[in-house]
Amino acid sequence: MALAQSALEADRSRKLAESHLVSVAKLQADELTVAMTTQELASAKADAHVAQHDIDIATAALARAHEAGRGGANADWALVAPIGGRVLRVNQKSGGAVTVGAPLIELGDPANLEIVIELLTTEAPKVTPGAAVQLTGWGGPAPLAGRVRRIEPLGFTKVSALGVEEQRVNVLVDITSPRPAWAALGEAYRLDAHIEVYRSEQALMIPSSALFRSGDAWSAYAVKPGPRAKAVPVRIGRRNDQFAEVLAGVVDGDQVIIYPGDLVRDGARIAPSKTASVAVN
Repeated sequence: MALAQSALEADRSRKLAESHLVSVAKLQADELTVAMTTQELASAKADAHVAQHDIDIATAALARAHEAGRGGANADWALVAPIGGRVLRVNQKSGGAVTVGAPLIELGDPANLEIVIELLTTEAPKVTPGAAVQLTGWGGPAPLAGRVRRIEPLGFTKVSALGVEEQRVNVLVDITSPRPAWAALGEAYRLDAHIEVYRSEQALMIPSSALFRSGDAWSAYAVKPGPRAKAVPVRIGRRNDQFAEVLAGVVDGDQVIIYPGDLVRDGARIAPSKTASVAVN
């Protein structure tokens, strides 16, 4: 009724506006009223649809209750599982009244597990679907192999153990190891995941602890005859908390000083026991 009235008012204003008998503002206000009334009607229809759906659910549940009641007060009400699997959790552990839609049990297939890894959103862009994953710390005798299936597009906020709000995103991983190797793994088990984000068949690696900043560049102290320390500028590629990929500056077989202190200077005499060799992996 309100929509019809607002439509008539808008149509009247439209005709009068052609003769310049009403202002443009009045016409726009009437047309806006029609649009708002139309949206309100659509919202009311949607609410009515939801209410009808609730009525249908309640009617179906009531019919099932009447059917079960014909067998007496102690008649069984058969529940059909929607999937094949095992019972993971019993939500309703004793007899009693439950509301329609209340969860009674949780079902799952332990042979079809997926790993959910929470990554910081600043780290997730480095991961690509198909990346290899090594799963450790799950309690089994050996690490498991996995592969990234999907990086979810929606992040979420989570408070860390230190009370810091962090933006994270879920990364889904499929286990590729044979089923017998992880048969003891179950739902909601804890484990550690190592995702491969970069691979090089032959890279010159240097301990990250040997690097120090020299202006805007990286440097390392190489061991020269004497033995003495020699500051060498190095250009690095990929790095983590243990190793850095060296692109230029040192060569295979060079020795470098790890954790150089403030007393280490260019040309200072050093003890060879404090050195580590550059390694090619």
